[in-house]
Amino acid sequence: MGQARRGGSPTAPLDLAEANAVAAMLRAFATPGRLLILSRLRQSPASISELVETVGMSYSSVTAWVRSLRHLGLIDRQRQGRNVVYAIYDSHVVELLDEAVYQADHFRHFEDEPGSEVD
Repeated sequence: MGQARRGGSPTAPLDLAEANAVAAMLRAFATPGRLLILSRLRQSPASISELVETVGMSYSSVTAWVRSLRHLGLIDRQRQGRNVVYAIYDSHVVELLDEAVYQADHFRHFEDEPGSEVD
């Protein structure tokens, strides 16, 4: 994948394979249920049962979303004795989530300005 400087932009344009990989990862942020799971895990690790209770979705939906988030490398599974809990993989995932929330809030304020139109 194109090398990126921390806090900077890629040093070279993305190729098709890189663009597909980034798009697949960003799709995780395009589903409200996945965002709720990531937001909850941002606070602390949680089991599937805790996630179901927190996000208010079905067990099967949460399990499927957790599986896809693990597959994308955004969360990790940890054993705590006999229990399995899930956690945010690393601080980069938290930064992506924070930036997405900030951008959505920024965009929402832009839409609320009188005379502004969004194409």
